[in-house]
Amino acid sequence: MKLSKRKSKNITTIIIISLLAIYAIYNSFSGESNDTTGRVVKVSDGDTFTLLTKDLKQIKVRMYGIDAPESKQAFGEKSRLFLAGMIAGKEVVLEIKDTDKYGRTVAKVKTDNVEDVGLEMLKAGMAWHYSYYDKTKAYIQAEKEAKEKKVGLWIDKNPINPYDFRKRNS
Repeated sequence: MKLSKRKSKNITTIIIISLLAIYAIYNSFSGESNDTTGRVVKVSDGDTFTLLTKDLKQIKVRMYGIDAPESKQAFGEKSRLFLAGMIAGKEVVLEIKDTDKYGRTVAKVKTDNVEDVGLEMLKAGMAWHYSYYDKTKAYIQAEKEAKEKKVGLWIDKNPINPYDFRKRNS
């Protein structure tokens, strides 16, 4: 029995759609995703930490969308301690965005209790919004509100953006 071209195309389309659906269902059950999970073993500063994966691989992570004060800056240690309070020793999930020029994984971070760790850093005034690379509206708003409320680093009369601090001190 010979199929018409139209019926043949329809059958091919149905087969392709079916295979894609099976693949999607398989991936949802197998737990595959672009996310990476692990335990935070070190917090270097207010936007950088080390993650230990279940297969014992260490990943240096730079948080996406924020820029925390450098260690030698005002609020540098407070920012690091604030971040450590949220993530140190805890299981986190990374939504990987990129790799930076230093080889660090750039990612949004969440825990069981915190949906977006970077956003919480901004709300607490423990970091700047990294507006050079990110335009997330919630991040813009969180920084604006922290400034208005004068919380965290915004208590300082002349806080220096870490981006500017690095340029001056490099």
